[in-house]
Amino acid sequence: IIGMDDIRKTESINKIHNDVHILMRENKVDETITMLRNALKLYPNSFLGELAETLAVKGTQNNDVTIMKEAVTLYERCINSNKISMKGKSTTTVHMIFLNLKLGMIDKANELVKSLPHFWESREVLIPEVYCGDEYVEELKKSIIKALVFFCGKIQNLQSRKYGEIPSYFQLGVDFNPTKSVAEILDTINDLFNNRY
Repeated sequence: IIGMDDIRKTESINKIHNDVHILMRENKVDETITMLRNALKLYPNSFLGELAETLAVKGTQNNDVTIMKEAVTLYERCINSNKISMKGKSTTTVHMIFLNLKLGMIDKANELVKSLPHFWESREVLIPEVYCGDEYVEELKKSIIKALVFFCGKIQNLQSRKYGEIPSYFQLGVDFNPTKSVAEILDTINDLFNNRY
């Protein structure tokens, strides 16, 4: 019986996650917030991050300081929870950085930036290290391409960048499949350094 309760709980949580994603795709932010608040009553701490993220979306869209501050508070609870992975903490911290910038809390945002791992401690940098020989070289190339594609995307979005707003590629994930050759990507980066943007 205990096992069945756990199975039902997992199924219910998965259904709520699925429903949340559907509502957000349909841009039904208020309905999503209501659903998540109700879900938290049943499953405390299970949906803190999702509620914080949804509140952040609404607060940013409406420039509502109260809602953004509530999102920050929930993000802080997530980070302090022992139920969140290291990757989850980093993602949550990134979201908090942008919200704090939007709220004009530059010192807090800077403090959070400094709490994140260094570039050389990132997954993309370290993945090649578990390989040897030719496999190492191939994985190193993949990691370099990912970094170049990411920074090229940031450069290409310079004109549309809005201070304090989390870029869509942070929320939706970066498509690391290059649409340009390495030479073209390097040209884009070179243009930045030659002040052509």
